[in-house]
Formats: sequence, C-alpha cells, structure tokens
Amino acid sequence: MINFKKLGIVATVAILFFALVLSGVALFYKEPRYNDFCDEIYPRAIPVGEVANQIEIDKEQEYFNSCNRKYEDALNKYSINLFLIVSPIAIIAILLGLFVLVDYLGLGFMFSGIVLMIYATARSFGSFSELTRFLVLLVELALVILISWKKIGFKSDKKWKTKKS
Repeated sequence: MINFKKLGIVATVAILFFALVLSGVALFYKEPRYNDFCDEIYPRAIPVGEVANQIEIDKEQEYFNSCNRKYEDALNKYSINLFLIVSPIAIIAILLGLFVLVDYLGLGFMFSGIVLMIYATARSFGSFSELTRFLVLLVELALVILISWKKIGFKSDKKWKTKKS
C-alpha cells in the first residue's frame, strides 16, 4: 500500500532542495545577460523610403556578430561552471540520501540529487567536448547503478523471472 504522507514528504524534500540549490547558485553566481554584451537586442530597422548605406549596415552586422560571440562564450563558460558547482552538490545530496536513517527523507535527497545532476548535465551538455560528454554520462550512469545496488540490491524478484517451457 502506498503511504501518501511519506510520498508527499519525498516529493516536498526533493522539490525544495532542488529549488534551494538553484536559487542559491543564482544568488551568488549570476548568469550572463545578452544586454551586458550588446547595446541593442536587434539591428535597427531601416524605415521605408530611406536608402540603406551598405557600409553602415556592414558595421552594425559586425558589431552584432562580435557581441553575440562574446555573449555565447560567456554563456558557455557559465554553463560549464554551473555544472562544476551543481554536480558536487547533487552527488552530496545523493550520498546523503543513501545514509540518512529516515528512509523517505533519504529518498527525497536522492531524487533531488538525481534531478540536479540531470539539470546540470542538460544545461551544460552543448558546452562540453564529445569526450567530456561521454565521460560525464558514464560517471552518472555508474552513480545511478551504485545507488540502485545500495538501495535495492541484487535481490531475486519472482516478478522479473520468466517461466521455463
């Protein structure tokens, strides 16, 4: 039978810890904003009937290309740093969940840690090299297998066995 009180506590702990970590990161480590790198969001429109000066258009385009590159470089650096900040917190939450004596509190921390790890990986995935992506996913998969083994174990379960003919 499902104990809805415990399930509610698991979900509440997971959601609150996730929100706490992300709001703490946002408080101390600000995400770069496009307006910090470019004065305007879009190149200006040329009014109808006005003749466009190609030299001026080329200068504006170069300016927007340059500031956009700077913004994307800063955003990539931020994403990698975000991963380096949030991932250890996620691992600590998962380990804390393994060793907390109150089972449903531990599940809340483990679930929150797993969601934090998925968030950090997804947020920074495009900023990593292919080798780094592979290694990050390998470590995360190993961690999930370790959690499963520690929490569930390799107990034989009749539901999963197939009948022999």
